[in-house]
Amino acid sequence: MTIMGVERTLFFTSIGVALGFFEMFNNLFVAIGLFVVLVALAKMATKNDPKMLSFLLNSGRFAASYDPCKYAPNANIRRVE
Repeated sequence: MTIMGVERTLFFTSIGVALGFFEMFNNLFVAIGLFVVLVALAKMATKNDPKMLSFLLNSGRFAASYDPCKYAPNANIRRVE
């Protein structure tokens, strides 16, 4: 589901950032300009891969399937002498 061709979470994030800049700098033109730039970037990200943001945010929850620190070379090989 998208709003103006942008994923909803990215759209509302861009609104929140623009409102934050409006509150900090008290300049409507800066807020509108930043909103337009952020929506354009979000539209490009949504066009490439709409699920990219959810994969990125959820990647920290799951353990890695390969941990190079736990790798022991030749641990399962039995030496016959």
